[in-house]
Amino acid sequence: MRPQPMAPLYPQTGYAPPYPVPQQRKSRVGLIVALAVGIPILAVVALVGLGLAFNAMADEKPASAADQSLVLKVADLEPYLPGLTVHPGAEKTIRRTNVDGSWEVENLYESDELFLLSTYEQTDDSSDAAMTMSAINGGTSIGYSGTQVTEEERNDLMKWGDASKFYIVRNAGNPIGNRLLARKGGKVIHIAFSGIYFTDRDSIHELLDPLLRRVSAAP
Repeated sequence: MRPQPMAPLYPQTGYAPPYPVPQQRKSRVGLIVALAVGIPILAVVALVGLGLAFNAMADEKPASAADQSLVLKVADLEPYLPGLTVHPGAEKTIRRTNVDGSWEVENLYESDELFLLSTYEQTDDSSDAAMTMSAINGGTSIGYSGTQVTEEERNDLMKWGDASKFYIVRNAGNPIGNRLLARKGGKVIHIAFSGIYFTDRDSIHELLDPLLRRVSAAP
């Protein structure tokens, strides 16, 4: 069941019909629910960004609890979406060892209301991490080809690590989600979601800072 539309509690946050606004908890200014039409578009774009051919040659296994702490889960977004029906079978977290010796954790959740892709990759060094970032963004650009999806870069809302890019994702000019791509040393994180988007710094940091602290502390 999709969260029910309501009048915006905080019109100054950039509410733009026809995107419904749910009842917000803890007055999270800047949190808006997007139409489901944006979900499959961002799903395709994000998965292209992963490099499916490269992943096909990797060794996969279920992620451990420690692995899962390095990626964003649907449970992290659930408090921001009152009324969201979470489908446990729609979320899958795996650990993948790549042919080049790097390894990554991937969490993917897909439903009619929400799409979430979150990955953590451990590379050999910062130069490999920079190359991984370039590859992800290159794949994402290919995924946007032929669609009305664009990204508004908003690094003023979130910065992390040695290099990062934070985006508001738009479809036909309307916001549908967010994307973060960042590296710190040999660590690379990539988070993309639609069905919900954030437009203010406090809400974004409230969501992502706990994860980023865990990633920073990981060996």
